[in-house]
Amino acid sequence: YSMECTLTDCPKIGDHFSAVAGDRFSMSIKNLSPNPWDYPPAPGRHLSGTVRWATAYACFVILSDFFEGVLPIENALSTHADGERVLAQVISCNSLRLLIRLIILSARFRT
Repeated sequence: YSMECTLTDCPKIGDHFSAVAGDRFSMSIKNLSPNPWDYPPAPGRHLSGTVRWATAYACFVILSDFFEGVLPIENALSTHADGERVLAQVISCNSLRLLIRLIILSARFRT
């Protein structure tokens, strides 16, 4: 027996329900949550973030709990340090490769 549900009729955190386990039984809150890559940031959007690490070819910027962007060195205003807060603009977003390309608009401060 398989139970399928939508986000509106699935059990929520704190709900009580009964189930009979067969060969396999699993449940995941993550599977009930919407996929953030279904609605990625649009090109041209301005986002703030924190430089996670810098390499010889790119900086990686944490944009949110779900997204991290890459800043190719040729798009950098200057060198950026780990922990530096930056304002970035989305150049492109590839949901298949889970890749967001950025340009830095301004560096703000170090955390």
